[in-house]
Amino acid sequence: IGRTYAFPLLRFMSVDPGRDGWNMYTYVGNNPVNAVDPSGTTVSFASLDEDQRKALLQGLMDFTGNTYAVDENGNLQFVSSSEGASNIAREHLQGLIDSDRKFSVVSTDGPPHGNFETGNIFVNFSSFEGADYGKVDPRTFNLGSQLIHESVHASTTQEDKVGTIMRATYDWTGPVVDFVNTIRSERGLPTRAAYNGEPAGVLGKRFRLPFTNVKKSKPSKRFYVYRDQLKK
Repeated sequence: IGRTYAFPLLRFMSVDPGRDGWNMYTYVGNNPVNAVDPSGTTVSFASLDEDQRKALLQGLMDFTGNTYAVDENGNLQFVSSSEGASNIAREHLQGLIDSDRKFSVVSTDGPPHGNFETGNIFVNFSSFEGADYGKVDPRTFNLGSQLIHESVHASTTQEDKVGTIMRATYDWTGPVVDFVNTIRSERGLPTRAAYNGEPAGVLGKRFRLPFTNVKKSKPSKRFYVYRDQLKK
């Protein structure tokens, strides 16, 4: 049974005449492009306010060396690369932009995460407030690296596990941290040496996360970032 679909409104313009029968669009709430980006050019920052957009774009530039902007529709756009910028990061983000899926960056007060089913990338903008980086370059662990990490979860089935196991120990990284570390290595930034942060400080209210390959030190020597536990 035919109906008219209005692409600008992303919905049908008439009631389904076959609503009491089989409807192939029921599972997506009567919207056949509910989880698909028709233009193939969407990593959306539309739900973020202006300050959040600026902070995230700056974090991406610091972490990747690439410059990004947000267009009039709130979508992420690649602008340019600088010397020493990460090709891996550029190709990864461009792959999301060019995908036929829609990815949306959303602010959260809880732990950051990526949802593969919806394509939502949850970023906690307070994650690094009060962090003590010591000798670790702050560019290596910031909102930009968090966005990359969570975007991997939102775009793939990769999980923060060793094989199929989520370990509580402090001696493993997992496939997503390993991927983000390839960007760090490409940029000459310290690499993350563990997924989990170890309790530290009075009553263990702070956590320390180890990094290696810090400039002017032995590659294997560990340095730590201390912060509140908002993982990733």
